[in-house]
Amino acid sequence: MDIVTSTPLIPIEVDENGERAVSGRALAQFLEIGSAYNVWISRMLAYGFTEGMDFQPVRIESTGGRPGVDHALTLDMAKELCMIQRSDKGRSARQYFIEVEKKFRAQQPRELSRADLARMVLEAEEDKAALEAKVIEDAPKVEYVETFVTDEDLRLLRNVAKSLGIAEGLLRQTLIERNWIYEEVSTRWSESRQEKEKVHRYSAYADKRAYFRPVPNHEAPRFRGELMHTLKVTPEGATAIARAAERWGLVAVEVAA
Repeated sequence: MDIVTSTPLIPIEVDENGERAVSGRALAQFLEIGSAYNVWISRMLAYGFTEGMDFQPVRIESTGGRPGVDHALTLDMAKELCMIQRSDKGRSARQYFIEVEKKFRAQQPRELSRADLARMVLEAEEDKAALEAKVIEDAPKVEYVETFVTDEDLRLLRNVAKSLGIAEGLLRQTLIERNWIYEEVSTRWSESRQEKEKVHRYSAYADKRAYFRPVPNHEAPRFRGELMHTLKVTPEGATAIARAAERWGLVAVEVAA
């Protein structure tokens, strides 16, 4: 493999097929992840990334001769992991990957290979589908009763709001004002309405990540060129929201300690 730049912020390699990849361990080292790599990458893969599409495991020789594992990450996945970290290092790395992509595309020869042409056709088809598709945000209705949930249960914010007896919009706006989550807005063309419409994406601040999980939606149109996600609430988050809603005067509820 060839390194894209001689003095990279984070090494990016290109294989014989022209695909660019980032070492998961190199990324974790740059981001200054405090936990062990295997622990961190396991948490990150739980966000819904697909082996063979977003990453590929790579066997390595670790210090002491014992075999270890690294992961070859696509630039898209690397950018998403940087976004998830919500740190200055994460923002720097994500911007770096974006700039590398721009330079790489600018250096491409005018004569395109069959693989390049096929990729361009696929991207054009995806763009067309993105203009026609609607964002899919649906999940089974789950009643908010802490006794009956497990650690693996996730629920939509509308279900949490309904269980508390308040409007979803009021709860979401309060979480934004209280700096639990933040909103990003983009626009896309609606074929049904024949006009541009706003698309909203919500993410959690770093100190509230345990309360929410961004679930990737591969079927939804891209959001500013990135994978769309639906922000769902963890069981711990549902409990914290219920307690906070009582403190904020949104609703009078009693939550078991």
